[in-house]
Amino acid sequence: MDRQRWQLIQGIFRHIADKSPSHRRDYLDMVCEDDQALRREIEALLESHDRLEQGEQDFITPALQGAGEFQRPQTLGDYRIRKELGRGGMGVVYLAQHPRHGKVALKLLPRYTVAAEEAHRRFSLEARVLASLDHPALCRLFDSFSTEEYAAIAMEFIDGRGLDGYIRQGPLPYRQGLDIILSLSDVLTRAHAQGLAHRDIKSSNVLLDRQGQTKLIDFGIAKFADIKLTASGQIIGTPGYMSPEQWRGRGVDHRTDLWSLGILLFELLSGQKPFTAADRFAVANRILTKAASPLPATSRDGVDLVQVQAILDQLLVKDPEKRLGSCTELSAQLGKLV
Repeated sequence: MDRQRWQLIQGIFRHIADKSPSHRRDYLDMVCEDDQALRREIEALLESHDRLEQGEQDFITPALQGAGEFQRPQTLGDYRIRKELGRGGMGVVYLAQHPRHGKVALKLLPRYTVAAEEAHRRFSLEARVLASLDHPALCRLFDSFSTEEYAAIAMEFIDGRGLDGYIRQGPLPYRQGLDIILSLSDVLTRAHAQGLAHRDIKSSNVLLDRQGQTKLIDFGIAKFADIKLTASGQIIGTPGYMSPEQWRGRGVDHRTDLWSLGILLFELLSGQKPFTAADRFAVANRILTKAASPLPATSRDGVDLVQVQAILDQLLVKDPEKRLGSCTELSAQLGKLV
């Protein structure tokens, strides 16, 4: 297997290893398309991964041993690495201990990936994003550095749980759901003012810490207005949350985040997404051609459902020119309901 193909397999595997079976299936449908050999290779790695016990055991398979698999370092500079927290398309995140910062989330990109220009640029961008934004709903950046083997970002360790875990148990109370979106809207107002769109707002990228505070994570595919990170027409995102303009492979700006906030708001309050289908092609078709489902008439904690639906109707407009224009406007409308 040549190095380029192995790096492709690695990147896809890292992105979906910690995701649900349905998320994995949708993502593989999207990226593998007619390359069934590629899909089989990734599914074999996933099967081996799923058989491993949970905890601090390293992920080792014969296939990976022969291809420069990412081995967990014990230390990196002043950071003592304790255990793995998660994997994605942009590296591996570890819980680490630092003499000054205490517990941190240390995100590492290995040297064989750092050599890939686009991956390195995105990883560097995430550090730039975290350094440029200071908000309680965003994990703090402690340090970013490079070694001969890794590019690294040391971030605040958030002891919490993803919104996807809560949603699997059912809808959240309306006021809590609105408060979460208001917090995200506030931090995105600051990001958008700096010309930055997140482009991957979804339930698994939002954590609630032990105090119930909202934390937005993973700016790995974020885009500054003056930086082009992807080839023209390349589709990047998570199918159920992607805006129509993302599905069409067109240029996106801050308004794609407003669409995704609408999807997330609907999901928080109903326990499901407004556009659902059997596969990613059907999801894309519904997003591009069908109106979003209305919120079900469930318990609303005294919140005006008509006003909530009106906000959703403004967020889930297919034409970004006609969509709610900014997170500032969204915050103003949400503020009247909470």
